[in-house]
Amino acid sequence: MQEQIKKLIDKKILKKETIIDMHYLKKYMDSVNYVMVRDYFIVNNVDGYDIHAMCISDRFPVIVDVNNIISIDGMEPERLIKAYSV
Repeated sequence: MQEQIKKLIDKKILKKETIIDMHYLKKYMDSVNYVMVRDYFIVNNVDGYDIHAMCISDRFPVIVDVNNIISIDGMEPERLIKAYSV
């Protein structure tokens, strides 16, 4: 999956302002525990193969772990890869 995501970055399919649906660890206020949450992120920057994104709902910045991606612009990564013949 990671190699395929790199190809999407190389072909400028995954770029700035792309919407990503993914799981990430979120720390709730007044808590020491982290919880796995699903939310939408907008890509702020792609630095090489590092994807910097910001959560749309609470503006929390993250570096995207490609293994946690559920969809890219509303499409599952595997389907997007096939659509663009990557």
